[in-house]
Amino acid sequence: MKASKKFSLLANAQDDSLSRNRFLYDLSDAVDMPYASDSRFVDFYSNGYYWGSYQICEKIETGSDSLVNDFEEEDYLNEDGTVKKDFPFLCELDIGADGEDYFISLPYGIKVTIKSPELYEDDPSYDAVKDYVQEKFNNFYSACESKSEDLSKYSDVDSLAKIYLINELGKNWDAGVSSLFFTYKQDESGNYKFYGSPVWDYDNSLGNAVGIKEALEYFGIDDYENPSGWWCKKIDIYEELETSPNIMNRFAQNEFLLERAKEIWKEKFIPALNHFTGKAFDENIDKHLYTADNYYNILKDSAHMNYTSGWPLHTGNWIADHSSLNKANYDNDTNTYYINKNSTPYAENFTGTFNYCRDWFISRAAWLSKEMSYAEVNEVEVDYEQETLPAETEPITEEPTEAETQPSEPVETTLPVEPITKPAAPNPTETETAKPNETEAPIPTKSATPAPEASIHKLNKTAVSLKAGKTYTLKVIGSSVNHWNSSNTKSVKVKNGKVTALTKGSALITANLKDGSKLRCKVTVTSNPTIKINNKKFISSKTYYVERRKSLKIKLKGKALSVKNKYKSSKNKIAGITSKRSAKTIKIKGFKNGKATVTLTVNGRKFKIKIKVK
Repeated sequence: MKASKKFSLLANAQDDSLSRNRFLYDLSDAVDMPYASDSRFVDFYSNGYYWGSYQICEKIETGSDSLVNDFEEEDYLNEDGTVKKDFPFLCELDIGADGEDYFISLPYGIKVTIKSPELYEDDPSYDAVKDYVQEKFNNFYSACESKSEDLSKYSDVDSLAKIYLINELGKNWDAGVSSLFFTYKQDESGNYKFYGSPVWDYDNSLGNAVGIKEALEYFGIDDYENPSGWWCKKIDIYEELETSPNIMNRFAQNEFLLERAKEIWKEKFIPALNHFTGKAFDENIDKHLYTADNYYNILKDSAHMNYTSGWPLHTGNWIADHSSLNKANYDNDTNTYYINKNSTPYAENFTGTFNYCRDWFISRAAWLSKEMSYAEVNEVEVDYEQETLPAETEPITEEPTEAETQPSEPVETTLPVEPITKPAAPNPTETETAKPNETEAPIPTKSATPAPEASIHKLNKTAVSLKAGKTYTLKVIGSSVNHWNSSNTKSVKVKNGKVTALTKGSALITANLKDGSKLRCKVTVTSNPTIKINNKKFISSKTYYVERRKSLKIKLKGKALSVKNKYKSSKNKIAGITSKRSAKTIKIKGFKNGKATVTLTVNGRKFKIKIKVK
C-alpha cells in the first residue's frame, strides 16, 4: 500500500462479513479499473483504546500523491488565474447532495457533486467551473439515454462496462443513486472523456441488503436477495417515463456497452473470479485479488476481537437473512450452470456470515457467466446428497477456542492485521496472513455460538444519520450504562444516550456498560449549520450594510437546542449581536458609523460577518 497523507477508515458496520467492500475494491483492481482504492484490514486503536476491525483505504482525492494521481486540483486554471477552456475534474453522483455541497442538478432530481476542483461560492471561478461540469455531464447523461448510441465519443467505454459489471455482480442497492464516481480527463489521444471510476461503497451489495419492498414491487423485482436475476437492467424503470433516469440502468440497456461488457466479463472477470474461488490460482491476479481462503485467514482474528468487544453481528432490519443459500456454480469448460436443490445452512457467527458472502458472490458470478455466455448453456439441478458440484469451494470453518466464550482484552498496538505492502505470492511459512496451501484439507467446523456480547446486550441502533441540530436517543437493551462518550465531540455530542448532531462529520458513540463491556453506534451528521441574512444566503466575502440603531436579521438553520451560540465583535462600539445565546433568530445592531467583523459561532461552527454601519 503506497504512502499517502490521507486515508479513509471504513467501519463496515452494516456488513457482518466485513468483506464486501474489500472484495469488490480488489476485484476492480484485478480487472484493471483505473483508480482502484488499495486497502487493508486493520485493528483500529486511538490513544490506546480499541475501536474495532476497520478497513483502511486510499481516500478519493486528486493530486500526484493521491488515488486519482494524473491531475491536480488546480489544473482548471490558466497561469493568469482564468479558467481553461477544457480541464479535468472528479465528480460523484449523489442523490443526497445538499446546500453544503458543490453540485450540479440533472433531470429527475439527480445530483452530481464536484469533488475536484471543489470551490466555494466566494471563489471567482465558482460559476465557470460549475457551468463547464454541467455542460459536459449533461451531454454524457443525455447520450446514455439512447440504447444504440456509441458512447465512445463521450466516455471510456471499457471503464463504463467494468463499473456496470461490478454493480450488476454485486446487485448494489446504491447503483446509479449514490457513491458513483466519474473522472473526466484526457485519453491517450488527448480527447476529454468520462471514466467510470473510482469504485466506492459496496456494503449494500453481494446479498447484504433487503432493499425497499415498495420500490422492488414497482420495478417488478422479486429476487433481489438472490444471486440470480438482473438488477441494473431493471432498477428505476417508471411506467410514465420512456427511459430510466438511473444512469446505471442506461449503461445496462446500451447495446454497444453491453456487448463490450460481455467481452470484458470473459477476458477479465472470469479469470479473476476463478482465482478468487481457488479454481485456477494466478500469481499476477494475486497481486491485486486474493483467494477467498486467504481473505478469511487474514481477517478471522480481527473479526473475532471486533465482535467480542461489543460490535453487534446484526445491525437491523435492513440486513438480509444470511442463514441459508441455494448455491450455484458455472463450469466454463462445458458451459454448464449448476444450481443446488438443497440450501446450505450458515452459522450465526463471523465464519458463517463470511461463508455466506463468499458463496453468494460465487453463485452470482455463476449466474452472470450463464447469462453472458456466447455458447448454448446447459442448466443442471443437483442434489448434495447425490452428487458434488464440480470445483465446489469447501466451507471455511475453524475450531472453537476458549476465547469463543470470553471477550478479548484490547492489545496496546496499532499494527495492521495484514502487511501494508501486499506480497505478490506470500509464503505460508513466513506470515500468518499468507495464502493457505491450496492442497490442504479444509479447516474443521467452528461453533455456531454467536459472540457473547452481541447476543446479550445491544443498542436500539448501530448506525444513525442526522442533519445538524437534530437529536436521537440511543437505548441499551439488556444492560445498564455506566457512561457514554463520543469519538468526535466537534461533530456529535452525547449525554445520557441522547445524541446531538453538531457539524458535518461522523463519530462513534460508545455505551460503556456497568459490566465493563461496550456497545457502539456510528452517527453520521450529513450537514452543517447554516445562516441566512435578511432571508438571503450568507456570503462570507460580502460586506453587509446596516444603519445606525437598525439591525440585520439572521436566521440559523441546524442549530442544536442544547448548544448556546457564541458572539464576538472586532469593534463592540460599532456593531454587535444583541440576541440571547439560545436564539435561532438573532440580530446584529449597528451602534455608530464604521466597520466591524462580527463572529457568530453555531454548534461550534464560526461565521465571520463583515459589517459596515452607515
